[in-house]
Amino acid sequence: MTPPRLLLWPLCGFYFFYFAYSGFYTPYWSLYLTHRGFDGVAIGSLLALVQATRVVSPGLWGWLADHSGDRRSITLITSILATLIFAWVFAGESYSAFALIMVGAGFFWAAALPLVEATTLSLFAGNAAKYTKVRVWGSWGFAVTNLIGGAWIGWQGVQHLPWLILLTLLGIIAFAWWLPATAVSGAGKTSGGPDLERPSLISIAALFAASALITASHGTYYGFYTLQLKAHDYSGMAIGLMWGLGVLAEIGVFTHMSKLTSRFHLKNLLLACFAIAVARFLLIGWMADNFALLLLAQIGHAATFAVTHAVTMVYVHRFFAGHLQARGQGLYVAIVHGMGGVVGSLAGGWLWQHTNPSWTFTGAAAFSLFGGLIIASCLRR
Repeated sequence: MTPPRLLLWPLCGFYFFYFAYSGFYTPYWSLYLTHRGFDGVAIGSLLALVQATRVVSPGLWGWLADHSGDRRSITLITSILATLIFAWVFAGESYSAFALIMVGAGFFWAAALPLVEATTLSLFAGNAAKYTKVRVWGSWGFAVTNLIGGAWIGWQGVQHLPWLILLTLLGIIAFAWWLPATAVSGAGKTSGGPDLERPSLISIAALFAASALITASHGTYYGFYTLQLKAHDYSGMAIGLMWGLGVLAEIGVFTHMSKLTSRFHLKNLLLACFAIAVARFLLIGWMADNFALLLLAQIGHAATFAVTHAVTMVYVHRFFAGHLQARGQGLYVAIVHGMGGVVGSLAGGWLWQHTNPSWTFTGAAAFSLFGGLIIASCLRR
């Protein structure tokens, strides 16, 4: 049963603006930090510090949400605090000032998504196809601001980027106010279908470890893909279009997710995605001058992010049933996006500074390869 639209439109709007923020921040923030005078190691460490907030923040807020039963209020409060702290970026000059601002804003910004993911998956009872029809609004938000950001930077430069980011944070607050209040159910049984029954600790650990590794791959990608394209003389508009192509491919997969989940086992989908990730990051690293292959690599984002994300969200929802849902989402974000993101940002920054871009993205491919091997050997079908 699909929830009424009055419950869904605030979720769609929240996803739109939450990832609209990422559409400005993820591709272009490293350029802004370069504009402010930071080198590759400093950029990598600043991005890693933000990722590190995800190790602590989601689990803490997820526990509080499950304990209080009020996900909506926590989402609203943390979104407001993230906005207020980020606004201080205009006064920041030193590395330490940027570190404090980015860590503070990141700590509260990271709180919201796992709570909203738990709410959305609860409304759809863990159905991947229905979940992605709402989650796709986040992809649209990323695509829109990604293109706007590329055009704006090509026209006016990167110095006004914080103002654009602040607008998206205000949008997050507006829709957080109208999020539906969902009841947190009791423990219950693990939900859903023949793919997952009585998950073992080995399966849970394998899912989290492999997801952290492919997130580490994407941590390098998010931090240094724009710089890789700039190094190969792509314009600001071309960079925005490249990012937008990846998101459009992601949207296409989210829209047709039901066809994939009805034809393939979840584990087989994950294995295919990890294999595509290895090829994708090698192409970005070694074939950036070949426009056709670079386009192919960006289309691969449909698998390496969209399918991987949708499938792992279903696993997490089923592994952590009932009153454990927000904590399960928080634990997932802490380990996968927190630890995985930290490793990817630090490794990418070190490789970028001390080797060359080709080996930087080879490192990203290696993370995905190891993650795929863990899925193949340890995750139950």
